[in-house]
Amino acid sequence: MDQLLRRTRMAERQVARRLKAQRRVNYETRWKQERKTLQGSRMHEAAVLRRRAVRARHEDWEMGPLAPRRDVPILPGDANVLESQGGGPLSWGSISSNRASLGQYYTEAEREASAAWAGGMKRLCIRPGDRVVVMEGPCKGQIGEINMILEHKAAVEIQGVGVTNTTIAQHMQATIHAKVVPMESCFPLGAIRLVYPLPRENGEVRDVIIRQLRPHAYQYDRRTRKEEFQRVIPGLRLQIPWPATKERVPRDHAVDTLRIHVEEVTFVPTLLRPPMPVSVINELRNAYSKFRTRHTAEYIAQKEAEKAAKEERRRSAATMLTPLDEFHIQQREMRRARGQPVLSEEMLHKIGEVIARNRGFRVAPSREEASQDARQPTSDVAKVREALEQLSLGAEEPVHAASRPSPPS
Repeated sequence: MDQLLRRTRMAERQVARRLKAQRRVNYETRWKQERKTLQGSRMHEAAVLRRRAVRARHEDWEMGPLAPRRDVPILPGDANVLESQGGGPLSWGSISSNRASLGQYYTEAEREASAAWAGGMKRLCIRPGDRVVVMEGPCKGQIGEINMILEHKAAVEIQGVGVTNTTIAQHMQATIHAKVVPMESCFPLGAIRLVYPLPRENGEVRDVIIRQLRPHAYQYDRRTRKEEFQRVIPGLRLQIPWPATKERVPRDHAVDTLRIHVEEVTFVPTLLRPPMPVSVINELRNAYSKFRTRHTAEYIAQKEAEKAAKEERRRSAATMLTPLDEFHIQQREMRRARGQPVLSEEMLHKIGEVIARNRGFRVAPSREEASQDARQPTSDVAKVREALEQLSLGAEEPVHAASRPSPPS
């Protein structure tokens, strides 16, 4: 059974890795194609608007008072003609919704660089409801609240800031009954900074532009699987509270299912009767699938018998050994019984002699040699003592103990 479960887990991991790699390839391919298409459309639109502006400037310079009034409404019948010539008054001064909403795909590095001042995209330290100021562009210096954060674009929509006329697509004009509508433009995260009232040294509370924020005090909620953290100003260790969130009030619609119908019990399971025939259940489980985890007792017994037969074959193969194999087994057992070799002091000294000789050092004498050298000076001292005794007796030749005269009786 363990082998079956191991096979199922291995198959699931292989499929998961393959699907993950395929999704990554598909995402990168689609992302590159869409980014290339959006960039091409934006560049084409900018080129068209530039040509129209150049032509309008030349007409205003050359024709003077006779130049066409492009900002005056005209009859619907003449709109197509003027659209082909330079935009027409119905959409004069407007831009496409794609340009207003920063319709472009950004890489992960670009989004992280844009949100670096606010802690990065993973732990962004701004939320809808924060007051921010625009630091770049024609709306520089304007302050407003964040309506929406577009994480895939690393941009925000600010309430009442950057409102511009946008051209509505042809298929939406019948529903809105207008060709141009005001729309709030998007601002990159790198072009805004947080504004928050902070007390000064004299006690006065004034709005301060916070140029850098960092996440702090992470907390992970296992139940909701969400990460909570606080935002602080680095260097000052001053915590900035989050904006108050509005509770979402659910709205009832005519197509909603009533709670009485949702809570109505329409099926009561029983332990005596299966919900469907066993053959249908077995077919749905797919008896030949490698992802199946519930197996019948017969299938499990068959796999256990196959495993036992395989183990028996392996065990029987170990009994058929050649004399050489038996000799090798005997040698291994002898080495295992002998254990690891132990280096004696004499062996270590010999090894040290070889190392010292290779390095060019003088070899120190071993313990046996040192003991012999220690005994040698003892014999020399005995000879010197015997010579001193001879000199004290006045004999010119050494007198041995056997030739000395015996004392008088």
